[in-house]
Amino acid sequence: MPSQWERFKQSNIAKIVIGYSLVVWVLIQLIEAVLPTFETPLWVAQTLTFLLILGFPIALLVGWAYEKLPAQHTDTDGVKSEPQPAHSTPKKTLVFVGIGSCAVIGLFGFYMMPFIFDQSSFTSESNSSVNIVRDIPSYNSLRYEINLGNTRARGWGARTDITISPNGRTLVYASYDPPTQFLMLKDMTSFDEPTILTELTMNNVSGYPQFSNDGQWVFYHEDGTIKRIRVEGGTPQTVIASEAAPSGLAVRGQTLVYLDEESSSLKFFDMASEQATQIKGDDSEDKKYEYTWPYLFPDGRFLLATNGIRGGYADSSVDLIDLTTGDVREIIPVGYKAVYSESGHVIFARGEAIWAQPFDTSTMTVSGDAVPLIFDTEIYEQYGNVGYALSNEGRMVFVNGGISGVGQGNERPVFVSRNGTERELPIELANYGSPQLSPDNRFLSVMRVEEGGSDVWVYDIEAGTFGRRTFDLTSGRAIWSADGGTLFYQCENGLTVCTVASNGTAPAQKVFSVQGLALPHYETSSGSLLLSAGSNRSVFNADLNGNSETLMTNLALGPSLSEFAALSPDENWIAYSSNETGIFEVYVRPYPSITSGKWQISRNGGRFPMWSSNESELFWWNTYTNEINAAKYQTRNLENSPDEFQIFNPEQLFAANYMSNQWPPVDYNSTTDEFVFIKDTLINAEDVVQNLTHLAVIENWFDELKFLVPPSQPK
Repeated sequence: MPSQWERFKQSNIAKIVIGYSLVVWVLIQLIEAVLPTFETPLWVAQTLTFLLILGFPIALLVGWAYEKLPAQHTDTDGVKSEPQPAHSTPKKTLVFVGIGSCAVIGLFGFYMMPFIFDQSSFTSESNSSVNIVRDIPSYNSLRYEINLGNTRARGWGARTDITISPNGRTLVYASYDPPTQFLMLKDMTSFDEPTILTELTMNNVSGYPQFSNDGQWVFYHEDGTIKRIRVEGGTPQTVIASEAAPSGLAVRGQTLVYLDEESSSLKFFDMASEQATQIKGDDSEDKKYEYTWPYLFPDGRFLLATNGIRGGYADSSVDLIDLTTGDVREIIPVGYKAVYSESGHVIFARGEAIWAQPFDTSTMTVSGDAVPLIFDTEIYEQYGNVGYALSNEGRMVFVNGGISGVGQGNERPVFVSRNGTERELPIELANYGSPQLSPDNRFLSVMRVEEGGSDVWVYDIEAGTFGRRTFDLTSGRAIWSADGGTLFYQCENGLTVCTVASNGTAPAQKVFSVQGLALPHYETSSGSLLLSAGSNRSVFNADLNGNSETLMTNLALGPSLSEFAALSPDENWIAYSSNETGIFEVYVRPYPSITSGKWQISRNGGRFPMWSSNESELFWWNTYTNEINAAKYQTRNLENSPDEFQIFNPEQLFAANYMSNQWPPVDYNSTTDEFVFIKDTLINAEDVVQNLTHLAVIENWFDELKFLVPPSQPK
């Protein structure tokens, strides 16, 4: 008869103990060796190990329940009897034993977990590739990602603008569908789909949402105005009616702080009395920049503001302004877009990182060294845009991944015939915009967006050569002179109009500067320039010959926004788009006697009017329905009354699902009867996945800040 030891060695329990222990030991070694290589958080390894430990009593219990005794005898026919169960324990008892065993083993495993893995092995790998933070102590906050889907991108590559409510429960972000952008609202406490809060025009002066300090309102910029809308939705309210620069705003109670473009200064606006007061900054000779990106401290007395403007943030600083005494002190020598966090730090951008520096509110001074903390997020230094938001409770949200290469390199100019047939140009894929044909239709100018900015390029359609015309990364949106020898374009990030020889034989020259953004449209045969300018876009006639008393004359084409003006081939008529009816439509007036008549050409939406130089035909792009439209026209010269413009048989030519976020986004070639657009070539699933927008979320970031960026110890 076998001994008890021999019977134990042959039992299921012994086999399970040996086999399970061996497998678990091997798996733990693999977890500790492999997961840090992929920068996996420590909690993943701990969770897997805890599950392996918890499985041990379950495996033992199953083995014991199904243990059977070997057959002991044979019957009269020589057949062995069937093995019998080793015990007859009721199933209910087995369940209670299993639950109790799992609880005991689980508590033991949970207690021992910190001693199983070396935390440093899970942090050294991720820090080794970033030299600048190699010596920063490690701190594990809960991190996760939110997938916003394909939000598209702005012209410079930024995929979204974000803001988070003070309590951290509601996120508002921008989703782009040119020519429209949507402000989306997402509940951070649920898995519900985001909802549309409001929609507005997509351009570089609209968007940039900001929560009020009570979390009840979302403020945002739109075409030189500042509006607000309740979190629950509803009709947006206009707070600032004009001249509001899209360079940040601060809200505290009934007080709004913003940059006024007309006075080039920050203003206090009392929403209750609707009174605005100018804030005085530093007027010293070496600092004559407007203040941007304001942040108002909770006490309402002190203001953080960036001493710099669009195009100048590389050398900007952050100043502290005492609104009571007028005292101005520089607290961050290099940086921009600063806010104060409840952890006792000033958070700001510098270079390609988000930094933190201890700040003592009792003395209103910095109290330690600045430390870079977040590197892989969207930062567009030209405009001072930084893709992060921070709640009062310490929830940090930022756009995961830098601007460089995101949404870039997938576009190409394409010619499209009247029936919608495409003909791609053999130009390398990149991020393009503003395609414009020379008067003889032999050359094509485009704006090419690269890391850090944009420049003007020219493509020779016959020779197939592609050359650069500007080199400052602040230029774009060029149009051709009447003789084709010169390009007029935005420079200095849209604040100045410049010219350059279209063949590249002469350097660029500044022509004039404007208040707000300038967008050249058309050079007349007499040498004047039609352009849109100002935060409330209006069409101006700029006298480049010096024949007028003033450089720019507002044509006053409509009571609302007016833009994209173009003259007919005989220059007797001006076509333009205006949103005076609530949506953009195309209109025609006599030129230069614009008050002698007005005709609406488009129906249900229209922008970017284009004249045919060969036929009496006018084209426009309905960006609401993504359709190119055309209509024949004729004019009548009347002796005793103003001339008359008649339109006939408007028709839809084809669906134009092309890029429309870099204006002007289309042009017409009268020679070949084709349109030129910028086409996004993203066509496969892999490309689409790579262009999804992800937000990184860090919970309890204030604790991490206090650990990683402590104030200096008193000597």
